Amino acid sequence: MIRIMTRLAVILLCLVGTAAQAQTAADGRWSDITEVIVKAPRVTEVKVNAPCPAMWRLQRGDSVVWVMPTLTTVTFGMRWDERCLKRRLKGANALLVQSPMVRVAADLVELKKGRLKDVVSPETYARYKAAARRAGEGNGGRYDRYRPGWAATFFLRDAYAKGNLVNQSYPPRMPDVARSVGTPVKEITLFTGGDEGRNTRNLLDAAGDEACLNAVLDRLDHTYDQLPDMIEAWRTADIATVLRLFPAENDSCFPARADGKRIRQENQDRWATVLNAALNTPGKTVVAMPLSWFLYKGGALDQMRRDPNLIITLPEGLEAE
Repeated sequence: MIRIMTRLAVILLCLVGTAAQAQTAADGRWSDITEVIVKAPRVTEVKVNAPCPAMWRLQRGDSVVWVMPTLTTVTFGMRWDERCLKRRLKGANALLVQSPMVRVAADLVELKKGRLKDVVSPETYARYKAAARRAGEGNGGRYDRYRPGWAATFFLRDAYAKGNLVNQSYPPRMPDVARSVGTPVKEITLFTGGDEGRNTRNLLDAAGDEACLNAVLDRLDHTYDQLPDMIEAWRTADIATVLRLFPAENDSCFPARADGKRIRQENQDRWATVLNAALNTPGKTVVAMPLSWFLYKGGALDQMRRDPNLIITLPEGLEAE
């Protein structure tokens, strides 16, 4: 029932799912369970004024799991109302969180000859220079001796630093909130692709390398143009706006592994297993997990929905009439 450097330490997941242009309507990425949220008339009939980030409630028998889907790029020191989370945590078995975005040593590769302008199209190079200027990096010249994906990554990193942005798995005060009410915190290990995944972008051909560069530039555009509004929507449980502004996945920098799986899919599957285990444990569990891994079509929530005994309640204030 549903109630509706020769080596660069990089955050591997920083560019997994880099942004294409933000979508203006439901685009098939999201679980069908979000349709009532995405398609609900905004402003006039659905007034979102929740003080806290949205949470989903999953129940099977005597077990309840509260899930808070999290953004993985936020402003450093972002403030949000913690009272709803604190209330859910009281008496919970545990707070389950994603382990930190692991820094993985990846081999930074310079171009064997020429510069960036010699290996990408004039249109892409012009876009690169414009993006570098927007990021406060001049025309990007100090990075253009590197392969395209790496060159863009440098000033994306710098833009994040200047914009006071961080990549994280969950709001950093969450464990403190849990401990304040005596709830233990357990980390779910992040899958990063292992040795096979850390240098995949260095294996791209020329076309793939340029596509990777454009994926990073898309991410930068989203950071400037959409991220502030998306963060504010997350803070106030305006899920319709979060889903509308959420960057579309672009795996250009990280091709599928030999087994055909992508890092995102592996982590979605891992979280579905975790949620199922929590629902086999009597009592209450609270979960914070990356939003797309929970709500994407085929993600952890969709996998859980296959259980006919599971009751799913949409975020408070957004249930279907």
